[in-house]
Amino acid sequence: MPEQQWYALYTAARAEIKVYERLVKEGFETFLPLKKVERQWSDRKKIIDEPVFRSYVFVKTMPHLFYQVTGIPGAVCFVHFEKKPAPIREEQIEMLKKLIKLNASFIVTPNKFKPGQKVKVIEGIFQGLKGEVVSEKHKELFIIRIDTLQYNLVLQIEDCFLAPDKIEG
Repeated sequence: MPEQQWYALYTAARAEIKVYERLVKEGFETFLPLKKVERQWSDRKKIIDEPVFRSYVFVKTMPHLFYQVTGIPGAVCFVHFEKKPAPIREEQIEMLKKLIKLNASFIVTPNKFKPGQKVKVIEGIFQGLKGEVVSEKHKELFIIRIDTLQYNLVLQIEDCFLAPDKIEG
């Protein structure tokens, strides 16, 4: 029997939190990365939790439960690759959890970056993370690619904390 894997579940617009809550109620292991943002209303400002990835919830499940997951109200479909739901590596989810827990400052962008030098962080709170370097206005930005979503996490890290990553293979 196959083991559980993480998948990105696409949701209806602004339904991420409801889908997350429904999945938890059904007993699924789920992850919804949230960030605190300040919103301005006409009469006040308020800090709210907003999904890091709009219209996505992460769920750990097995293929025979896909229909149960997509049957949750507000769930649309799994992110697919070659006509099959695309699993996400455990370490990518753990990295996201670590970034959220540390309240790390990062931006999420759907831009596709050209491949650059592979690096790993050798010091600081992001030690052990791997990604690609992109130069922008004389600053080094550490790119962590979450490839199944086609999004990038962009962290600004001084180049003295980076070292070349040996290519495995």
